[in-house]
Amino acid sequence: MVEAAFDGELDVVKDWIEKGYDLESVDGHKNTALGEAAAQGHNAIVSYLIELGGNPNAQNDQGRSPLWRASFNGHDSTVQLLLSSGGDPDLKAQGAEAPTHVAKTEELRTILDAWSREEVVVLKEARAATIRQKMEERLSTAAEREALARDLIRKSLVEHAKNGDIGELTAEIERCVAEAEKEGSRTVRGNAQSRDDRGQTLLMVAAQAGKLDMVKFLLNHANEIEDDPFSEGPSLEQRAFRVEVNARDSKGWTPVSIAAFHGQKDVLKVLLDAGGNPNMPNVYKKNAFQVVETRKDLLGATLQEGNAEILEVLNAWRNDRRKSQLGIDGAQTNSGDNVTDGGEHSTTTPLAETDDVLKNTKKAGGGGKSKSGKKLGGSKPKSKGAPKGVAGSGAKAARALSTSPKKKKPT
Repeated sequence: MVEAAFDGELDVVKDWIEKGYDLESVDGHKNTALGEAAAQGHNAIVSYLIELGGNPNAQNDQGRSPLWRASFNGHDSTVQLLLSSGGDPDLKAQGAEAPTHVAKTEELRTILDAWSREEVVVLKEARAATIRQKMEERLSTAAEREALARDLIRKSLVEHAKNGDIGELTAEIERCVAEAEKEGSRTVRGNAQSRDDRGQTLLMVAAQAGKLDMVKFLLNHANEIEDDPFSEGPSLEQRAFRVEVNARDSKGWTPVSIAAFHGQKDVLKVLLDAGGNPNMPNVYKKNAFQVVETRKDLLGATLQEGNAEILEVLNAWRNDRRKSQLGIDGAQTNSGDNVTDGGEHSTTTPLAETDDVLKNTKKAGGGGKSKSGKKLGGSKPKSKGAPKGVAGSGAKAARALSTSPKKKKPT
């Protein structure tokens, strides 16, 4: 259907729609039929798809909307048609270019610049309502309608998280909880574990967008809700607002790695304090340290510019963690952490010296070699005449021999 729209074959497109194909079907680059028709200026197909509820702001894998593509290719009448149908002239592609930036002609750029932004808001809201209505009309079963309802709620929650709208997000989840309680259901249609199309949780979405207050809210709100008074366990509302700080998206990225990669320093600190683990690798075997470190090739050329400020936060977290594990307080140590290639950790004194002490202690208790190369310790002392029942080995055995009383020879 997408290919037919690109080729301007309206009858073929209609045939696919009548056979039940999804209006928002996409090709390998996430181009919709509307986007392909707009790119070629096929206004008959654009009008037909818009009438059915097509989305003029659906973006492909490069972030290009139908309006962006029509503008880029200089189709003035198509641009006018999409604008009047709720197309957003300020919706940017991945290269941060809006339709007005890529307009093929000055005349087209003038049309886009002069279009009322207040009118854009009104038309977008009307288009969203039309899209939802048309989608509901195409559904034939209760299961399909329920799936649509859940999907719309999911997308709405993702937008709230992205925009930092705590009040809207809270109200929507609370409505879902109230519906579930009224229906006697143990699950809710929308909750704080909802994910976007890439598998990112609301916490990840907020972290990437740098919405610090939203991140704090998602991490803490469930703990502020009272338990169920009847079961004395977590209430349905508590479960609806719970989040997992170390959840992974479809590519294995965690909230911590996402915040680090996007340079969200304050968000990163909050996530680490909440138990986020920067050592968790994604599917590319890169953890939070590795996605922000400077990488160079064998000739010393920079392959990836690092983020020293973010790396400092991560190193401070790791240094504090090591101190805690070793039982050393801040007054006893100085931070000397560094990250080596591949995210490996190297520590200067005094933590390195502490590690050496721990290693040597282990060697003394479980066997090892002295500086002279002689093997120390073992299950039995090798000294001739060692008394039976002497516990331990190595240094312990030697001390036991030196302090044990000598037996007197019978006279």
